[in-house]
Amino acid sequence: MATADPAAREPHVPTALLDRLIEALDRPELLDLPAVLRLTSQSKSSLYRATSAGEFPAAVDTPSGKRWRRRDIAKWIERLT
Repeated sequence: MATADPAAREPHVPTALLDRLIEALDRPELLDLPAVLRLTSQSKSSLYRATSAGEFPAAVDTPSGKRWRRRDIAKWIERLT
């Protein structure tokens, strides 16, 4: 009885796709205040002032405090460029 090659039974996933999936898993979807300040180069007061004026994405309340959605911050940065 011949044994089947285990690699032949596993689906092939392109390396580039695997790299993107691993990178996405390593990045949190919700960012804390220090991460947002680093990404945007904003001061805390400027960030809160812009949020109050509707010019910056609103934070989400979580059990561990306010967090910002990564995709909202990315879209905000894209609009600046």
